[in-house]
Amino acid sequence: MVYEASEDTWLLEDALLKLDWSGLAVDVGCGGGYITLTLLKRGGEVVAIDVSEEAARVTAGRSAQSAWRLHIIVCDGLAALRPTGRVSVIACNPPYLPAEEPADRAVDGGPSGAEFSLQLISQARPFLEKGARLVLITSSRGREDAILKACENNCLRAEVLGSRRLFFEELHCYLVLRRDTRSGQVGDL
Repeated sequence: MVYEASEDTWLLEDALLKLDWSGLAVDVGCGGGYITLTLLKRGGEVVAIDVSEEAARVTAGRSAQSAWRLHIIVCDGLAALRPTGRVSVIACNPPYLPAEEPADRAVDGGPSGAEFSLQLISQARPFLEKGARLVLITSSRGREDAILKACENNCLRAEVLGSRRLFFEELHCYLVLRRDTRSGQVGDL
């Protein structure tokens, strides 16, 4: 089963469309390819990553017209990429729901709901040191405080780009960057 676009995806899309960036973009956890397509519309190269081979196939199929600008990798997080200054933005709608026994890797983020995001922040730090920005979705149902603390401990700054209140949770979209970097934000979400 491949994760399809929903409220969290659209919040991430809104943030990416209002953020000023150019260069190589990385979509971590590309799922059905919705954010990958959004990034491709900006005109640059995109690396789409997912642990699911099925998600990689779906993303490839939906992005066929832009295949020459798309690189698809089946792996966990940013593990297969070498940090480079070419990466401008890393987008991620991670699994963020708390689950003691994760049954669905697309939505279950571990016991606190923050485990995937904490791993991603650690993996993204070398990219952020080279000038990239991380755009990340979180949920009030998970341990957002742990995510923000991890940013602080890694000398990173997290700015809220937008939020959406749903019936059972509030979603937040954060821009994570080095403390000494300007956000390049164009508008308010």
